[in-house]
Formats: sequence, C-alpha cells, structure tokens
Amino acid sequence: MDKLTEIMAWKAQEVARVARPVRDVELQRFAQIPRPGPSFLQALNHPGRLSIISEIKRRSPSAGAIKPAANAVEQARRYHNAGVDALSILTDEKFFGGKLPDLWEVTD
Repeated sequence: MDKLTEIMAWKAQEVARVARPVRDVELQRFAQIPRPGPSFLQALNHPGRLSIISEIKRRSPSAGAIKPAANAVEQARRYHNAGVDALSILTDEKFFGGKLPDLWEVTD
C-alpha cells in the first residue's frame, strides 16, 4: 500500500469514530458566523503574481521529523509577517504530528 492510500485509510477510520449527521439548522448557523479576512479563494486570487500557501506541520510521512516541538501559533505569526497568502495547518497526529487545537489556536 502506498503512503497516500495508508493515510487515507487511517483517516477514514479515525473520522468514522466521530462522524455524526449534521442538521440543516446547524449548517445554517455555521454559515452565519462572521469570518475575519478574505476567503481561501480570495486570499489566493492574485492574477499576475504567485500566491504562497505556507504549511504548519511537525513531521512528514516521507521526510520524518521536521520540527517536532514547533509552536503552531508562533510559526503562523512568522509566516504572516513574511507575507504569505494562506496557511495550511495540518491537524493529523499520526502522520504529521499535528493536533486539532493547533488549528483552533492559530485561528484565535
């Protein structure tokens, strides 16, 4: 099994344990939450120039450890100060060393 297939199979099992039906009213409430800043598409839509997505991850399935003790908020701040257009915050623990609170903390 190749690495991507392995990751996808693991993630399908992981998500299946916590997945639940979402009611229409929940989706409607979620859609009404104000979001700061541009959408992901708007952040990357700069005709005539390269857009940069910076990634926050502590390890890679192919490269191993990258920065195991990285603080997601500090890394996001560095990327923001460097002028990136968008962030990718990996929350998968098994393969990328992330965690869901990384996303919450960076978003806050």
